[in-house]
Amino acid sequence: NFQKNISSKTYKSFLISRFARIYPLHIFTLLVFIGLEFIKLAHYKWLLSSNPNLLIGVDSPFTGAYDPPAILTNILLLQAIDYKTPPLFDIVTYWNQPSWSIGTEFTIYLIFPFLFLFVMKKRNLETGLIGVLAFLAVCLVLKSGKLNHSGIPSLIRCSSECILGIISYKIYKKGFFQKWLEQDWVANIALLGILVTMHFGNILLPLIFPLFCLLVLCWG
Repeated sequence: NFQKNISSKTYKSFLISRFARIYPLHIFTLLVFIGLEFIKLAHYKWLLSSNPNLLIGVDSPFTGAYDPPAILTNILLLQAIDYKTPPLFDIVTYWNQPSWSIGTEFTIYLIFPFLFLFVMKKRNLETGLIGVLAFLAVCLVLKSGKLNHSGIPSLIRCSSECILGIISYKIYKKGFFQKWLEQDWVANIALLGILVTMHFGNILLPLIFPLFCLLVLCWG
């Protein structure tokens, strides 16, 4: 419970539980990718000697996205902030590309209790302003295209999404707008809005965040 204070015991317990949730599967998946790359290495050498034409346009093993030094950044959950990145923006060595989210999530977990306490203690008007700023930050990062899942932009995106989630919890906890949130038509509008947003893609994509928060509050 981080609503009133943060103790070393609760902070440590929180981080251990978060680590246990994401790390075992992350490492298992990384090992699978490493194994596949070794298999590719064996076939690559055979094809290189027998029919090199088949390798045209094919990256050699342990290069590009499968750069061996990047294994360490994955182990340390720093894959979203790659050692090759100048300056911590576009990432090219993921190994398991979706794991950018896992690395970024754990970074946000480190500061989550402090973000939670900060937002929960703010007055309603200040909370609303924080929510608007977080939403605008998400919009700006999404405008960067692929950069929203790498480097500093990914940290901005995930921390902003985290703040929007905390604010949604605060609304639920305080019982704000309860009369409206209990109406089925509000949930239906939120769900329809999410579907429309997903259909039109980039233009309306940022709207999916407040709409999803609304849907969670309606179904909470």
